[in-house]
Amino acid sequence: MTTAYWFDLDGTLIGFDKSFETMLEECLGIEQPTVVHETFRRAMFHALEGFDDTPYVSAFDAIVEAHAISVDPDATAAAFRERELSATKQATGASVILAAVGQLGPVGILTNGDGTQQRAKIAKHGFDSLVDAVLISNEVSVRKPSVEIFDLARERLPATHHVFVGDSYEEDIAGAQDAGFEAVHVRNDEGGPSISLDNLASLGLFLEEPADTH
Repeated sequence: MTTAYWFDLDGTLIGFDKSFETMLEECLGIEQPTVVHETFRRAMFHALEGFDDTPYVSAFDAIVEAHAISVDPDATAAAFRERELSATKQATGASVILAAVGQLGPVGILTNGDGTQQRAKIAKHGFDSLVDAVLISNEVSVRKPSVEIFDLARERLPATHHVFVGDSYEEDIAGAQDAGFEAVHVRNDEGGPSISLDNLASLGLFLEEPADTH
């Protein structure tokens, strides 16, 4: 009997030491009104949801078109991606937890986002050497919380049982539970995941006393 463990990336294995609003203003060179941030957020989400090959460029294209801001979308998108990557910080205990879980069964990272950017984050923090599989929404044209992406995870890491660890209740926990995974929530929230933890490091305590099905 084997258990495969999947982890979300942004907000679970990594956090950020500056806000996306700050990164955006650094790239545009001046403080921007809320409406510009909203345009960027909507355009980015729309691009990612549509599995756009260049979601960051599309988001800056939207800003240029909607607000007549004079920037090169390609160059500004590249600068934003660099800032986003630089701003990532490993969640407390993330590498230790991945290594420990790897002793129990196969481990994977399942994340929504742009493939190139998400893989750069994974490599920066050395997670690529600690996991057996990486599944990214824009590379497979399906996103959490869709059951289909969790079904793909099952195919990537065949096992008797599957556990998903994430911070977003709607995308991570609800999606995983709908797909028949056990769900581990690393933040307090409404609803009923299999277990709710204060932070990722607390997962070690949970793993020390696994359920009978593990």
